[in-house]
Amino acid sequence: FCTARGRENLKNYQVWFHRRSCLARLGSGPEAELEFVAEILRDDSKNYHAWGHRQWVLSSCGGWEGEAAFVEGLLEEDARNNSAWNQ
Repeated sequence: FCTARGRENLKNYQVWFHRRSCLARLGSGPEAELEFVAEILRDDSKNYHAWGHRQWVLSSCGGWEGEAAFVEGLLEEDARNNSAWNQ
């Protein structure tokens, strides 16, 4: 449900906050969520809410391995992407 509704409202803060709440309650690992957010950012690398959610996932669940390479890849595509890790 969170994924389907989230895809329809990717720039809505409440959708990302609800997703965060669900993940915190489920206690799942970061892999699937980081891949979901990576997919969103591949489509819209300047989605500020997606970046904020990604930071929350990493801070709360771990999964930092390869994060620098992921961010560098998106910044190489658009060096003016000030949404990438702007928090």
